[in-house]
Amino acid sequence: MATRSTDLNFRSDELAFRFSTDRGVDVEHLATFLQRAATVARRAGTELVVVGVPEGSVIIKLRAVTNSAKKEFMKAPLAAAAAAMAVGGGIGGTVVAIVNAMVPSYNKVSPMAKAGAVLVENHHVEKIEVITNNQTIVVMDGTRAAQIRMLEEHRKASRGGKAMFADAEAGDAPSVPRMIIAARAGVLSGEVFDVEGELHFRPDGYRYLVPVDADSSAYGQLGPGMRVRVRGEIVPRRGQPDRIVVDAASPD
Repeated sequence: MATRSTDLNFRSDELAFRFSTDRGVDVEHLATFLQRAATVARRAGTELVVVGVPEGSVIIKLRAVTNSAKKEFMKAPLAAAAAAMAVGGGIGGTVVAIVNAMVPSYNKVSPMAKAGAVLVENHHVEKIEVITNNQTIVVMDGTRAAQIRMLEEHRKASRGGKAMFADAEAGDAPSVPRMIIAARAGVLSGEVFDVEGELHFRPDGYRYLVPVDADSSAYGQLGPGMRVRVRGEIVPRRGQPDRIVVDAASPD
């Protein structure tokens, strides 16, 4: 039976990676994946510390703390627990950064996504999930691993990137412009998530968790776990979705 988030006794600053496999996970490639995840978390302002490996599962339980809290944690974990809780205060930003880092796009595949794809395609892992105290999000599976391999092959075959861009627009890879157009047309469907008290929207076919602008006129119509079709504006930043302003939403 799959381990539930409630079985992991999460604190507010903890998360876990679950690797679905019946053969175990190669230590070297697992370490590479965790190192890549640590880099993503660091850019989001936290450090990941392993705090447990639940028995009978391939689950790595981690705590997200600030740099200063990590130093104290390594000296004396129990003594630093209260301080880590105070400075951590939640892992919303870290979770969003990790989930978004696993999203392949036509012009960039993150090192973390590549490491996850290797585990799935070459090391008998069916899927990789991120677990928090209130949700489970699939961040890598066979379909996405194959997509990443395809993008990497395109990158090698077309150094200028033009062929890759054309393929993305044709539908072979997630396209931010296509997502923006669908939102404006009112045909963008997806699921609503609660990340540390803030609503995020994940469009179908994409792995982005896009923060929902709290000033959206349809904000009150959204709730965690809902599947909706929305009309609005996706505001990009550096080529990636930064937030979505939802003007209208209906059950999908």
